[in-house]
Amino acid sequence: MPQVESPEYSFDKTDISQVNQIFVSETTDPDLATTKEKNLELAMCMAISKNPRVKKSTNLMEPSIIRAKTRGKSAPGFNDSDIVLPYRLWWIKITNNLDELLPQLHQCLLAYITDHRLLATVNYPHFYGKNYHKNKRTMMVSLDHSVWFHSDFRIDKWLIYEVESPRFALNKGLVFGRVYDHRGIMVASVSQEGLVRSSPTDPSAPPPLPMVFSSEPPKYFGERNRSKL
Repeated sequence: MPQVESPEYSFDKTDISQVNQIFVSETTDPDLATTKEKNLELAMCMAISKNPRVKKSTNLMEPSIIRAKTRGKSAPGFNDSDIVLPYRLWWIKITNNLDELLPQLHQCLLAYITDHRLLATVNYPHFYGKNYHKNKRTMMVSLDHSVWFHSDFRIDKWLIYEVESPRFALNKGLVFGRVYDHRGIMVASVSQEGLVRSSPTDPSAPPPLPMVFSSEPPKYFGERNRSKL
């Protein structure tokens, strides 16, 4: 399990947090002519990693550190090494008490949630940090999405969602996810492939060189060190 700050600390310190209504069900009893509604709320925030490399990568996207638009307009605003890693950590849970739900429904809800911001992970190195405002995305769509459940869990308890993209080439991105409970047990695995099309903001700019990252969590090796891999 990745080492991260608590969900309470992460919600307090990051600007990228939200509580969204994700599901509304309505049932009408024709005899009583009444309608009952149940709303489920998803609490989700970017988990603050204790790994220095991951934390630095997160800061390249975090508006509370230095606004990305300001840095992007200045030539020295970003260094050559300011590449945002294709990696993210999220705290997730449904805020409602779901004691009455069967385990299979907890799985259904997690499967739904795992699609949130999953494919976007492939974009981070190419649209933020050093590459901010150098590319524009024209299309992004999921091609397939699979989830494997390994252990029992509750979706109304905090879960860590670790997402990593090992490859983005020829307009196709591949993303893997791992979900852990509070004990550090991996309860689910996720994979998704998607189509992502983009074009350079400056058509006269030379094509970008390939970027190589390590894994778990990824580390950017740069262009000079590719021959050493």
